[in-house]
Amino acid sequence: MKRAFFTIVTVLIGAAVVAGSVFLLSGAQAEPAVLVAKVIGTAQGPKGEVPHATIDLSIYPQPSASVPGPRHGLEVGNASAGWPFYWPSTTLQLPANSLITMT
Repeated sequence: MKRAFFTIVTVLIGAAVVAGSVFLLSGAQAEPAVLVAKVIGTAQGPKGEVPHATIDLSIYPQPSASVPGPRHGLEVGNASAGWPFYWPSTTLQLPANSLITMT
């Protein structure tokens, strides 16, 4: 009886630790600002003319003095590992059925 009680208590404590960690860390991973593509005209596609939009999204190999890199969210841990990061956002709003030029 004593063994079953301690087993149940241990499982409940473990579940509480996991739930608490998820609750506390979810606030630190806020969604970045939305980067919206600008429609600049039309382009000829295989099915006729389609809207042509551009968006400025830079990819950096690692943080530097001129571009400090991410300060919050999931990319913070990746920056110290030397992984590339996307600047200024990873949340993109693109028009549907369009030609998108990323620079």
